[in-house]
Amino acid sequence: MSGGRSGAGGTEWEKEVVVEGNNIKEVLIATDRQQPAAAAERAGDAAGDAAESVGEAASEVADSVGSAAEEVRDSVGGAAQESQAAAEDAGEAVVGAAQQVGDTVAEQAEKVGDSVADAAGDAAEALGDAAGEVGEQAQSTLEDAQEFAEDTLEAAQDGADSVQRTLEVEGRSVAARAERAGRKISEENERYVSRVRGVMDIVGTRAQSGDVVGAITTAVGEGFEAADELRRGVTSAVSEAIEGAPVPADTTMDSPPPPQPAFQPAKSGPYTGVRALVAGANGRTGRLLVESLVSKGVPVRALVRDASKARSLRAMRGVTVVQGDTYRYETLQSAIGDSNVVLCATGVRPDIFDPLGPFKYEYEGVVNLVALAKNKDVNKFVLVTSIGTSQLVSPFNLFYGLLWWKKQAELVLQRSGLPYTIVRPGGLTATAKRGNVVFRQADTTFGGAVSRAQVAEACVAALVLPQADNKIVEIVAEENASERSMFDLFSSI
Repeated sequence: MSGGRSGAGGTEWEKEVVVEGNNIKEVLIATDRQQPAAAAERAGDAAGDAAESVGEAASEVADSVGSAAEEVRDSVGGAAQESQAAAEDAGEAVVGAAQQVGDTVAEQAEKVGDSVADAAGDAAEALGDAAGEVGEQAQSTLEDAQEFAEDTLEAAQDGADSVQRTLEVEGRSVAARAERAGRKISEENERYVSRVRGVMDIVGTRAQSGDVVGAITTAVGEGFEAADELRRGVTSAVSEAIEGAPVPADTTMDSPPPPQPAFQPAKSGPYTGVRALVAGANGRTGRLLVESLVSKGVPVRALVRDASKARSLRAMRGVTVVQGDTYRYETLQSAIGDSNVVLCATGVRPDIFDPLGPFKYEYEGVVNLVALAKNKDVNKFVLVTSIGTSQLVSPFNLFYGLLWWKKQAELVLQRSGLPYTIVRPGGLTATAKRGNVVFRQADTTFGGAVSRAQVAEACVAALVLPQADNKIVEIVAEENASERSMFDLFSSI
């Protein structure tokens, strides 16, 4: 402690006390030898000196203790001030950190809010596109059903005419039967029209409410069921008109095809030497492919699964109908003949009761045709698929991966080494073209429609245009689009 005097032999005041005590002792001893008065005087002086020394020593101790206490007080005061300053600094640091955390949380919350808003906007836009696509596809399906019904009615009328001729030859009274058959056919048609209108109402309601799957299922199932019911009713009416005589499907009801002009193979121009195999030739798009090719002087081998249903194809000059199943490779080897190009317009309609259909004919059938084309060293392979094949999340994939299998077939063709063109049309319509054709690159089109005739035109042009080689084109029709040649359209991709 500051101001102390401690040492090995004790403090100085302790030593002085001892000295004075010895003096007193000497004085007391002297009392035995000297005179009492002198001894007492000396003893008093010694006691006074001792008291004075003790007082000085006590004063020094008090000063030392006071000095030490003051130093302790100063030290404690400084430490307290330092502690207070440190506490203030710590408080400010905590407040700053809390403010920084709050700012960061607010910033992240704002970013999350923006992301959620963007995601919600994207989802709403995607739902709108999907609803539009469903509406177009549903409308296309209903148009196909209407076309089917119209063909059936036309065939029925031809059948009725045939019945009338038969009854006249046999001398029977045909007036009553023909009138009865006409009334029944008219009733069936009215029933069909009423049912189609009901289907369209249901499809519209479900599409607007977001029930995409329900809209598609209704359009496909109800539409074709209605058309098939109409066909059965018409067939029954005609059969009754001839007193129960059976009317074989797709034979006696078919009217004789009109005479066809003589076929002239192309002897000049880009289609000279082209010989085509058309798979799916009896379908609505396939039939238009055949007609377009023949008109350009291209001989066609029309591949169908059932040759008995291809009377109109057999009647066309320049067309050879060949029977085969694309799912069974062994049935195809003789079908290709001397063809040097292949056009594939096969496909299946969405059908919840046919789980293997998309795999068998959208994929495996194309795989077999590609293998056949490679073995024959064909010059070009044109494949018709659909927009949206790369969209895994699509309502059409609910029908056992319909679009997904189309995409896998595209990949097989792309990797085959064959020169190819893949045409992805929008919603197919049977009506006349609705605007001019627009070509877009793969996976950039999410809606729109196009007529089957426009698709057929693009496919046939792709056979002879080098600008179409090894490309995927997505094709729709737009009313405000300018008219362009197929050369310019394929060159733009």
